[in-house]
Amino acid sequence: MAKITEVYPSFFMKLPLMLLSFLFFTSCVKEITMPDYGLMTQPSMNAVVKGGELITVYLFENGTTGGGELNAVNNALVEVWNDGIMIDSVSNADEGEYETEVEAEFGKDYEIRATIDGKTMSSSFRVPSPPVLIEATHIPFGGVDDEGAIYPGVEVVLERSRLNDAYYEVVIWLDTYDNLRPAEFYFLRDPFIVREGLPLALFSDEGVSEESFSVFITYTTNSHSGDAIKTYPFFVELRSVTEDYYHYRRSFYLNMNSQEELEPGLENSPADLFSNVKGGSGRVVSYSSVVSELLNVD
Repeated sequence: MAKITEVYPSFFMKLPLMLLSFLFFTSCVKEITMPDYGLMTQPSMNAVVKGGELITVYLFENGTTGGGELNAVNNALVEVWNDGIMIDSVSNADEGEYETEVEAEFGKDYEIRATIDGKTMSSSFRVPSPPVLIEATHIPFGGVDDEGAIYPGVEVVLERSRLNDAYYEVVIWLDTYDNLRPAEFYFLRDPFIVREGLPLALFSDEGVSEESFSVFITYTTNSHSGDAIKTYPFFVELRSVTEDYYHYRRSFYLNMNSQEELEPGLENSPADLFSNVKGGSGRVVSYSSVVSELLNVD
């Protein structure tokens, strides 16, 4: 059994907040008078809540015409509710960040309400229980690409959730001696990941009947040592995530990739981002995690 710690250390990564607003103007030989629609903004509420940590909410309004800039909202009222009872409220923020005094408890349901200029938006979520990481094993020769480069991998063995179709994510934290940074996944071919259709270490346990199962993940450090990828000691963080977290991570990947240029001067239309906020836009999602001991690669 691998030694597991609940938090090692506290990893919290603020997911980028991508809210895009486009306005297209057309012209022809004859001048056309466009109606004045006024200045319109769209409020956005965002939070990635980690089990066992304080709930922090970020509020923004997107810009008006010509840019889609994000403007922090610092004068809102943010409330946290549990079982129909308000358990905390915050009315002052710095750069749109509202840190509550509520620690997200595993298995509990919460609702976040944010009121801006008399208008309220809200979102509800449940904090998932931490997953059970049975073992994480480093694989020196995880795969070979078309150019003959050898990529390392890791086999993660986890316990199946008692819930139906639970969702998970794996993050590999490289210890590069100067800092910890996430590894980039590459050459993913595990069936649980392949069936998702995206190159993300994000998967479900749908169809699993055994008490445990494993996933195999190949990664790169973006550093080479001869024909092989240079490796570093690393931690494996296994996350149990909500279904909304799962859908947001997928939509964010598709959104970012849809904006890449097909050829100079030609771009795709951005894919829609997942939103689960009533009365506004944004996403409020949650996860819980465990982290393995440091895995040496020697």
